[in-house]
Amino acid sequence: MTSLPSATALSWRRRLGILAALIAFAAAVEWLAGWRGVVDAAARLSPLGAIALVIGLTASYLLRGARIYFYFHDELKGRFAATLRLTLIHNATANLLPMRAGELSFPLLAKRDFDLPPMRTISALVWFRLLDLLLLGGISLAVLATGIEAGGGRLWLPMLALPFVVLIASRRNLMTLANRLPEKLGRFLLQVAQGLPADHGAALRDLAITAANWGSKLLALGAAFVTLVGAPSWQAGIAAAAGEVSGILPVATPAGFGAYEAVVVATALPFGIDSTTALQAAVTLHLIILATSMAGFAIAAWLPRR
Repeated sequence: MTSLPSATALSWRRRLGILAALIAFAAAVEWLAGWRGVVDAAARLSPLGAIALVIGLTASYLLRGARIYFYFHDELKGRFAATLRLTLIHNATANLLPMRAGELSFPLLAKRDFDLPPMRTISALVWFRLLDLLLLGGISLAVLATGIEAGGGRLWLPMLALPFVVLIASRRNLMTLANRLPEKLGRFLLQVAQGLPADHGAALRDLAITAANWGSKLLALGAAFVTLVGAPSWQAGIAAAAGEVSGILPVATPAGFGAYEAVVVATALPFGIDSTTALQAAVTLHLIILATSMAGFAIAAWLPRR
């Protein structure tokens, strides 16, 4: 009969795994931009700028928690602290694991802690990510529009159309469509619809919270990036928004290392920013984002589970 590994052996394996991950992490930073370059870039950020960045990221986490809380208000009423705990754990795992594997923590934790049906929470997660992509894309186009003289105003149109796109995707409209489809397909669509906003008001509420969430985060990251690279134009901050788009897409590397930096640098180059400077700033920002994610994960341990 095969004996199971002891708790001590598992503990040592975890410690070795964490140590190996930290070594790989340090090596990745050194390979991408060099620790000295990252430290030099971080030194350009004033204490007040660092505080503003942390406040912006903290506000973003609170607003993400509020989005989940109000979306599932009937089930989560009076349990915002527990909702925030779920949000912080989900955010940390989504940021650290490759291929967006950490997204799975949301339906799993929601089922365990609040007994929410997985099909409903997965549908809600898809809805949240759709809103994120719409907002990030719209914000990027809007910022670019300010730097384009000929026809730049037309780039604002996607932002103006966002409320109408969101209204189409409400639960009521999807259920109406499901009733017109063949039975099996209609039944599946009805299950998906249970995870979508109940009505137009709820859909617009989600859009407003998502806009506030990304507004606070991107203002903080954009201002920090402009400071780190010493850019003369605030429009260079759009590179930070581009990096966040890479964070939503399924990237194969752990914590999105490499992909985040590549997108930020590619977006910064047209603004006349040196590639080395942009890379050092991108790695610095990425490290700050991961550090705040891990701090949130630690704080979650002190919050109530239910």
